[in-house]
Amino acid sequence: SDIHYLYELQKELRYFEELSLSTKAKLSNSPFLLLTGVAGTGKTHLLCDVVEGRISNKKSLTSIIVFGGLFETIENPWIQIINQLGLKLSKKKFLQLLNDAGKKSSSRALLIIDALNESRQRNFWIRNLNNVINEVRKYPNIALVISVRSGFEEEVLTKKARRVFFHEEHRGFQFQEWMAVTKFFNEFKLPFPEIPLLMPEFQNPLFLYLFCKA
Repeated sequence: SDIHYLYELQKELRYFEELSLSTKAKLSNSPFLLLTGVAGTGKTHLLCDVVEGRISNKKSLTSIIVFGGLFETIENPWIQIINQLGLKLSKKKFLQLLNDAGKKSSSRALLIIDALNESRQRNFWIRNLNNVINEVRKYPNIALVISVRSGFEEEVLTKKARRVFFHEEHRGFQFQEWMAVTKFFNEFKLPFPEIPLLMPEFQNPLFLYLFCKA
C-alpha cells in the first residue's frame, strides 16, 4: 500500500516538474512567444484560430492580430498596428485599453503580429521590434506573440529580441498525417488511397490542400 502511494506521489511530482519546465509555465511569467514553421504549415491559420476561439469565449477574451505583410512603410510600428485595426488612438491609449481589458478578464490580452518576415521594408523589425517589446513590458496584462517563417529569424530578430521570446515550432500535421488526409479527402469527396499517404509532404497543410484541390 505504501509503495502504491509513493508511485502515485511520484506521478504527481512528475506532472508538476513537466509543467514547470513547459513553455506554458514560462509564458505565464514572461508573456513573449515566437512561433516559427516552414511555409504552409498553418502558422497564420493557427493564430487566427486562437483569436477566434478567445473572442467567442464566454468572457470574450481580448485578442488582436495584425499582419506583417501590411507593414508597408518605415512609419512607427505602433502607428501601423493601430491603423491596421482602423482605430484612432494614441499608442499609450491603445496599450492602456488592452491592458485594462486583460486585467478585467483575468487573462492577458493577446497582441499578435503574424509573419514579420513579410513586412515590405527591409530590416524594419530589426530596427523596431525591441521598441515594441519594451512598450509591452510596461503593461502586465498584455502578451506579445509573433510568428516568423523558419529561416528568416536572423533577418527580423536581433540577438537581444531572440533572448526575450520563448520559441515554439509549428510542425503542421506531423504525426497526424493520416488523420489530416482523411479529413481533407472527405471534404473534397475524393476516394481514399489503398495505402496510407504518410510521406513528409502530407505534413504540410498547404500542400495537402493544393493536392486535394488539384
